[in-house]
Amino acid sequence: MLEQRAAVQARVRQMKEFGGTSLVDSTLERWFGNPVPEHHRDAAQALKRVLETANPVGYQRSYQVFAGSDTAHAHTLGSIAAPTLFVTGESHPNSTPAMSQAMASPAPNGSEDIMPNEKHMLTLTSPDLANRILLEFLTRITVTGSTHNVPG
Repeated sequence: MLEQRAAVQARVRQMKEFGGTSLVDSTLERWFGNPVPEHHRDAAQALKRVLETANPVGYQRSYQVFAGSDTAHAHTLGSIAAPTLFVTGESHPNSTPAMSQAMASPAPNGSEDIMPNEKHMLTLTSPDLANRILLEFLTRITVTGSTHNVPG
């Protein structure tokens, strides 16, 4: 996980030096692969437009918060009483399955689900699978009576 943290910190430094849009192509490559698979091209193009037109200062600041938040709140995972689901794509290079498992483990009602063959934008690239995973989680926690602290 140190490798992923170092990579995120390097991207923060690159944004500071060259601006947020300097990372668009490498971000899309990380999220979708290179070349982008045909069935993900529309999604990748839409996200490219979003990233290229994002407020560069806001994007950089948001990314900086993201870059530091893993250690800032890791100690609180054990105090999450509500049923919690950590989902990641099996092929995600930065938010790895091991990270989801490590976050789910200390949470008293934590679980993880790893989406096969997916990377970062799994809700965009596989919305049916993402919805099924969420629905199964919500059904499981409702059926088992573990609905405490779940808005309803």
